[in-house]
Amino acid sequence: ILSPEILFGILIFLVIFAIIDQIPVFSSTGIKVTLSIVIAILAGGFIPSEWFLPLLNQYTALGVLITLILPFVLIFYFLKSVSPFSSLLHKLVFGAYFIIAFINWLIYNPSLADQKLVRTMYILLLIIDAIMFFASVKIFKAIWEEELKEDVSGWKRMQDLIREGDKAKAEEYANSLPMNAGQRASITKQLAKMK
Repeated sequence: ILSPEILFGILIFLVIFAIIDQIPVFSSTGIKVTLSIVIAILAGGFIPSEWFLPLLNQYTALGVLITLILPFVLIFYFLKSVSPFSSLLHKLVFGAYFIIAFINWLIYNPSLADQKLVRTMYILLLIIDAIMFFASVKIFKAIWEEELKEDVSGWKRMQDLIREGDKAKAEEYANSLPMNAGQRASITKQLAKMK
């Protein structure tokens, strides 16, 4: 099992390596790795164990924050790509996420009695999710309305070029549009049908 000292040493190694990698004096990867290992061992190996407890609480809070917020961010961008202005879909998704997060909070709240920061993050997440439940479409419009209008006008222009039968211009324009894999496949299929 990995002790806090080893994990801290790995973290220090990664940070030091990233810093040394930016310094032009150290061109050899072997030197960068060796120097990073030496500094990580010195940093992680000689710090008393009791110094790690405050550090671990911070990383626990960071871990919980990432665990709670990452799905929220993924949902946000999923809704943007699928249906950014569908109030019903937004309410279903954010409502389901609120229920799941609330049940998790109820289940784990007793075990988090001594970790007020983690409990506070759960409560903040629930509040943010409740706000998104009621106002997500307005928030999406405020953030992405112009960008989505540009995307729609770009797709309309693309369809016009396909209808006009100008394959070269359509292919060139298609390459300039931001597309996901499904959109790219659809456009490629339409372009393949053109003569």
